[in-house]
Amino acid sequence: MKKNIYIIALVLVVFMIGILFFQNNVTSTYKAVNTTEPKDGKAKNEEKPNVTFELMGEGDIVITLGDEYIEQGYIATDSKGNSVNIEVNLPDFNKAGKHKVEYIYKDNDNTKVLATRNIIIEPNINLDTNGIAICMYHYIYDDDNPPEKLNSNYISLNTFKKELDYLIENEYYFPTWNEVKDYIDGKQILPDNSIVITFDDGRKQTLEYMSQLTDEYKIPMTSFLITKNDGQRKVEKFSSRYLNFQSHSHDMHRPGGSIGHGGIFTALSVEEGVADLKKSIEICGSSDAFAYPFGDYSDSSRQAIEQSGFLCAFTTEYGKVYPGNDPFVLPRIRMSNGQSLSSFIKAIN
Repeated sequence: MKKNIYIIALVLVVFMIGILFFQNNVTSTYKAVNTTEPKDGKAKNEEKPNVTFELMGEGDIVITLGDEYIEQGYIATDSKGNSVNIEVNLPDFNKAGKHKVEYIYKDNDNTKVLATRNIIIEPNINLDTNGIAICMYHYIYDDDNPPEKLNSNYISLNTFKKELDYLIENEYYFPTWNEVKDYIDGKQILPDNSIVITFDDGRKQTLEYMSQLTDEYKIPMTSFLITKNDGQRKVEKFSSRYLNFQSHSHDMHRPGGSIGHGGIFTALSVEEGVADLKKSIEICGSSDAFAYPFGDYSDSSRQAIEQSGFLCAFTTEYGKVYPGNDPFVLPRIRMSNGQSLSSFIKAIN
């Protein structure tokens, strides 16, 4: 009897020593845990092998937008000291801000260990880019029924459709106004073939064409609307996923100033300008972008634009938009009646 007791005691001692030995010799920075359930719904008691994971380098990594990210390295081993494969998930390096690089360990049961490294991408207004073409159109007309007073502000429907076909066939990117602003501020890299389509004034016939074409091509377009001219009804009727309205002022598209083409905006005080702009913002339902009436601007009108909360504003000066530009006096590329497809391609590229 005593002999049996001694044997049982000896077994227990050996068992306890084994447990202590296991606990003292298995260490882990990140522990792999089985995240899959067996098909019978019963939890598995067996733990997967521990994985020790060590990141090289110290603290957050800071780079400038547009610079190459260089991985600092890592060491990943199992409990036996063998190297294990790690999946590295990289963030979008085309946007400034705080990001994370994720390091993931997976085994055959989809068990994983996750570690992260902070990457801080600082803005860069000195990015070397091709620039963004902000296209300035005014009116669309039917080739079979041209207006009596046809001028350079018009573009034929067939010509415009050929241009849209070219953009689709060549997979152009159509950024939002927020993306354009981040691009200007050096906070985002956009594809080299980025383009924005805008029309000034918001004439009813042109809006009807724009509505049809945006639905057909799924290309976003902006109408810079003079909101005094039946603006509320136009916004309610034509606003869509692809057709958005931005301000061309409420009632400042008229003479009265002495700068440039003589638009009244430059003759108004900052307070008067803001009052008009607030009306147009309310009707358009957005303050993302503004087009100066006649392209005229002054220090006071620029100040009114900024105080009204616009992201950006456009003149009629010719050129592309680049990082570091003043967001409240941006150029556009004028599109004119009779332009060929080749001249359009040259202008936007």
